[in-house]
Amino acid sequence: MIRPARAQWTAIVALLPFLLAWGLLLQHLSIPWSLAPNYRFGWLVPALALYFLHRRWASAAALSSGPNPGAFPAALVCALLLLPVWWVRVAAPDWSVVSYALAGLVTGWTFFLFAWRGGWRFAGHFASPIFLILCAVPWPQRIEIAITQSLSRWVATMTVEMLQWTGIAAERAGNLISLSNGPLEVSSACSGVRSLQAMLMVSLVLGEVRQLSIARRTLLIASGLALALGFNVWRNYFLSVVAYSRGLEAVDQWHDAAGLCILLLSTLLLVYVSGRWMAPRAVEPTEARAVGPALRSYPLGMSAGFAAWFLVIAAGTEAWYRGHEDRAMRTSRLAIAWPADRTDFHFQQIPDDALNLLVATEARAASWKEAPDSRWILAAVRWAPGESCTQAARLHFPDVCLPAVGNIFVRDLPDTMIPVRGGALRFRVSEFVNRGTAIYVLYCLHEESNRDQNAPGLRQDWSGWSRIQRALVGQRNLGQQNLTLAIVGGEDVSEALRQVTRRLPDFVALVPAPGR
Repeated sequence: MIRPARAQWTAIVALLPFLLAWGLLLQHLSIPWSLAPNYRFGWLVPALALYFLHRRWASAAALSSGPNPGAFPAALVCALLLLPVWWVRVAAPDWSVVSYALAGLVTGWTFFLFAWRGGWRFAGHFASPIFLILCAVPWPQRIEIAITQSLSRWVATMTVEMLQWTGIAAERAGNLISLSNGPLEVSSACSGVRSLQAMLMVSLVLGEVRQLSIARRTLLIASGLALALGFNVWRNYFLSVVAYSRGLEAVDQWHDAAGLCILLLSTLLLVYVSGRWMAPRAVEPTEARAVGPALRSYPLGMSAGFAAWFLVIAAGTEAWYRGHEDRAMRTSRLAIAWPADRTDFHFQQIPDDALNLLVATEARAASWKEAPDSRWILAAVRWAPGESCTQAARLHFPDVCLPAVGNIFVRDLPDTMIPVRGGALRFRVSEFVNRGTAIYVLYCLHEESNRDQNAPGLRQDWSGWSRIQRALVGQRNLGQQNLTLAIVGGEDVSEALRQVTRRLPDFVALVPAPGR
């Protein structure tokens, strides 16, 4: 009775460091999986990885060449580097460098430990399920924005061509398809990025299920991406026909159903392709005869040491940030006195689907005529302090939103500091154009409890060094507010900035933020 109990205890201790390391990674990834529709599929990936790991385990014993001591130092380095990466991650969870570093270190540590116990060939046998999680790590924002906007324009262009071939008058303006009864937007959801990301995962899963060779898996991924792009063009063509024949309001009734249909059709075709033209990898006789891995359990001391280290990482970083929060939460937030006395002032309704996408605590927008030849549009959004607020706030930039409604990006201009009551705000400045009309966009992202907002030595530009500085001063979970001011019309950017500098203090102020 003692030996079985001891064997169970040994197995639990051996699993504990894996559960803790992967728990840290999944805790981090769960935020973008919850906030960003593009990455909702990420919730399936851990379960699939576990299934594939179990599936490969039964045929792994014959591949073991015995312990490989050279792999242990690499595993140890990965574990040690988790501390600084997790420490910075708590302050800057939106930083793609942190996401990929965290995923790379956890998967690398796992891979090297497998190699340490069974050799490189044994570890390679499990590489596919170990590294599958990488397909669910959010892409770097700049890359994702560039791909989204390029695909949106390409989809809009192809859709317009198909409409014209079938006798429907249409033209493209940015990401808008202009029909005779109104404009139809090719939004980020319709750009094809979601389909690409979903089909990438489906391709990887099918390749693993059918045990395809690397070359055939690569071909399967290419086929999946091609199907995603092709079907997405047909989806937008179908929605355009619906908008043309039944009115723009009918598009909402078909939008989600059309997206689900193309995903199902793409998946079914990919399953057919993988089964019809892609033979599975030949199974080696030694693998076929294997009935179970002949590996000893990991040493208890090593398992307990790694488990203790991962607990130190979690507890130590929590203690660091808690020790700095008592003085980090007493600074400023933005207050807006909407200029209702201006000509043609009115609040603009924000659609429910946009509010759901923002995942914001508060959101409001208004427009008015500031001069006979220019209109100002001001949007203010707030995310209350919390672990997900930083990532939610940085999912939405003018670079993404404005091209989606037909505005064409022209250039980025130098950042500018503009005084408001109680302080000054740093704005990013960009120029767009819509049907020959210039649009100057000023964007500010303000962190409510950033006590070092105006400190001369602390950068506020969201660069890599500025994010590390946030960790050094112990700032995390700061409430976020953004202001987006679009100036439509007017003479030039210099005049627009002069007007904003003169008028902004009349209705924007920095006021003391309540403690938490």
